[in-house]
Amino acid sequence: MEDLLMVRTFGIVGCMLIISTITARLNKTYETFTEKLLTILGAFASIIMVWVFGDIYPNNIIA
Repeated sequence: MEDLLMVRTFGIVGCMLIISTITARLNKTYETFTEKLLTILGAFASIIMVWVFGDIYPNNIIA
C-alpha cells in the first residue's frame, strides 16, 4: 500500500513539473537567472523529499 502512495505522489509531482516546464517555455516566465535556478532546484528538492520521506507517515504529507 505504501508503494501506491509513492507512485501517486511521483505521478503528481512529475505531471506538475512537465506542465510548469511547458508553460514556462511558452510564456517565458523566468525573468532572471536566479528565479529560474531557484525554481528548478526547488522542483528537484521536492522530488528528493518525496523520495526520502515517502515511507514515513507524518513527513510524507508535508513533503
